[in-house]
Amino acid sequence: MIQRLIRALLDLPPRRCPSWSERLWLPMPDGVRLATIHLWPVGLATAPVVVMRTPYGMTRFPRPLIGLGRLLCESGYHVVLQDVRGRHESEGQFRPFADEGRDGKTLLGWVADQSWCDGRIGLIGVGYLAHAAWAALAEDPNRVRALVIGLGASDPYATFYSGGAFSLATALQWGVGIGDRERVPPREIDLERGLAYRPSREADRVA
Repeated sequence: MIQRLIRALLDLPPRRCPSWSERLWLPMPDGVRLATIHLWPVGLATAPVVVMRTPYGMTRFPRPLIGLGRLLCESGYHVVLQDVRGRHESEGQFRPFADEGRDGKTLLGWVADQSWCDGRIGLIGVGYLAHAAWAALAEDPNRVRALVIGLGASDPYATFYSGGAFSLATALQWGVGIGDRERVPPREIDLERGLAYRPSREADRVA
C-alpha cells in the first residue's frame, strides 16, 4: 500500500515484480564481517545491481533504506545494502572515511561475482553514503556503471578544512550526530554550548 502510494506521488511506473530479501555477513579481507542485506526481484534471473553502504543503520526505524531498496527492487533491480564497518550490526571499529574505499571495493567484487548480477552495478548515496560511494568508485572504477549521489564530498578534507582552516562547528555537528545518534535524542544535544567550551577537546562531551 505504502509503496503504491510512493510510486503514485513520484510518478513512477507500476511495480514490475515482487521482492524478497536475505541477510548476510560479508567477510572483509581482515576477517571483519559486515552486515549486508540483499533484496532481489522475484522472477528475474539476472538484473542490474544497486549498492548502498550506510553508517546510519540499514534496519533502523523508520528504515528508509529498506523502503528505497524495495522500491528499486520491485522495479527490476537487485539491491545490496550494507552497514559500514563498526556501525550498527557490522563488526569492527568505525574509523570515519578511512575504510570505505577498501570495504566498498570488497563489496563490489562480491556483487560482481554473483550469478544474479548482470554486470551492471550502480552506487547510490546521500551524505556519508555519497562519500562511501565515491570511495568505492575510486578503488574499483571499472566495475561501476552508474553513480547517483548528493550532498556528499569526494574529498572529506575540503569539508572539514574549508579554506584550509579546521571547522570545529562542522566536525562537531557531524561527529555528535553520527557518534551518539543511537543514544542521545537530538533535542538533548547543545552544539552551541559545546562550541563555546574550552578546552575544545571536551566539546563533544559538553554538547
